[in-house]
Amino acid sequence: MKKTCEFYILLSTFSRNHLKALPLAMSLLLPLTFSQIALSADGNHETNKVPAKCHVSLIDGNEVISFWSVQQKKLSKLKDSIVGKKAYSPQSNSRIKIYKTFECVLDDDDFKSRKARLLDSKTPR
Repeated sequence: MKKTCEFYILLSTFSRNHLKALPLAMSLLLPLTFSQIALSADGNHETNKVPAKCHVSLIDGNEVISFWSVQQKKLSKLKDSIVGKKAYSPQSNSRIKIYKTFECVLDDDDFKSRKARLLDSKTPR
């Protein structure tokens, strides 16, 4: 019985000491939490993806407009990075490997090539 009483006394002392430290801990943790939330919100603009479209030639010889989602900073490298990947070919109703990429632009922008603009106008969205 004596050990049980000692345990409760020790537990109550422990709890009182921690209750005194609670306001201090909260005053330190709350600003850290909010600063981490703010940092993560600021960092999101780099990971947001933008829609892009590319004028490509497939290995079956068809030229199509393929649509991609890429980070803004990686748009300039998209032209080289999609060669060998698969794109939808409406002529065969399947995905076929990309043989060559002519041009990539943001989805709202116009292609420089007249042929690409014509293909883009005929491509269903």
